[in-house]
Amino acid sequence: MSIKICKKLRLAVLHALHEVPEAVRPGSVLVGFSGGADSTALVLLLEDIFPGRVFCVHVNHHLRPGDCDGDEAFVRELCHRRRIPLLTFGLKLEGSDENLAREARMRCFRDAMEKTGADCLCLAHHMDDQAETILEHLFRGSGMQGLCGMRVWDDGGEYPVFRPLLGVRHEDLIEYLRERGQVWREDATNHETVYTRNRLRHLVLPEVEKIFPGAAERLCQTGRIIQGDEEVLASSARETADPFFSKNYFPLSALEALPLGLKRRVLRMWVCERCMTGEEKQRGLPFADTERLVELLGENTGKSVNLPRGRKATKGYLCLHVDGRAEDTEPVRIHTSSLPPDGMFGDGKRSQAMPGMLLDECQVRSRRQGDWIRPFGSSGRQSLQDYFVNRRVDAPFREKVPLLCRGSEVLMAAGVGTGNVPRYVPGETDTAADWILLTWEGPLPWLDLKDPDQ
Repeated sequence: MSIKICKKLRLAVLHALHEVPEAVRPGSVLVGFSGGADSTALVLLLEDIFPGRVFCVHVNHHLRPGDCDGDEAFVRELCHRRRIPLLTFGLKLEGSDENLAREARMRCFRDAMEKTGADCLCLAHHMDDQAETILEHLFRGSGMQGLCGMRVWDDGGEYPVFRPLLGVRHEDLIEYLRERGQVWREDATNHETVYTRNRLRHLVLPEVEKIFPGAAERLCQTGRIIQGDEEVLASSARETADPFFSKNYFPLSALEALPLGLKRRVLRMWVCERCMTGEEKQRGLPFADTERLVELLGENTGKSVNLPRGRKATKGYLCLHVDGRAEDTEPVRIHTSSLPPDGMFGDGKRSQAMPGMLLDECQVRSRRQGDWIRPFGSSGRQSLQDYFVNRRVDAPFREKVPLLCRGSEVLMAAGVGTGNVPRYVPGETDTAADWILLTWEGPLPWLDLKDPDQ
């Protein structure tokens, strides 16, 4: 056997292994073993690097009568001969939907990870697969995240995935197996051009290689460059979005200050966190929906756009709002205390001094139909709805504003304003002992996020 090809592949795997952060570098591995050339080579390579710490998992989809059973028999024989622990799963899938087959296979891999206790799942994707992936994402209009292609180490899912062959060409794996005298199984469907990936593999990439020799390798190089840039931009976007991952609102001022590229990322990241789950969240917000959100920022207050799964985004005076999942918020409470001696008797929004007798029969609640207020300094009255509009309170916030009410009259709207209550004037009104300072304690985003000069 050629020492050159064996050493080349071993070094490629070791190089990939050293790309994994040392703190999570695997000590044992589970290999997805189909029986094809790529996964067969991967099993042999990892067996040398992780002696006695390699497990295999094989999924029989039963999509190719006879052939699938032959693949399973081959995998069983090789693992038995080399004393590699093997788990097999059988699936009964209707039709030949590749996406459904992939999802079912991932579920089997998850079960195998739990049963073996392996540190990661190893898949045999190689450089040619990576080039196909990047091209496919490019033709579908993907952004930088898609153009990264597959990662050598991906721990963003249910379990870590390790792809140590991304720096290796398929032809090198074939040469390696032939020189070791190791046979493998051929999947006839790999040569059918009804599937998108196969058409790229057999029709597109060969022509590209004729025009630009080494194109597959340079596509992968581009993917690795973009991966580095993506990590920087994603980190910046996450830092910006992080304070609002638990909120269904995002301050317009924070979004408007961002460059367009970062603005798209923050919006997509935030909406995915608030409105999506599972596979949908992993796929991310479609570009068209992201662009509608960007355009919404320039629309008039009250305008909205539809999002996937019946969700909606609305522009307020202060924030962009989505009807996402329930928020994790700290409750707002009203605190009572005696008047301070320094003559500070409240700002009318977060705190306000009131005569104690005025508070009889008052309650704290959210708004109801028919609520009204006499704005401070005014003799007239207006509906609470009009008051909120005049004070530019975002519509989604209005149901969340705690109110101090006496019947239908609002005496205080937390963070918004106070009704026409008596003013305490030292020496002219009742003694301070007859007055109480009311203070709202807790987050009031309709106040806290406002410009202090507004």
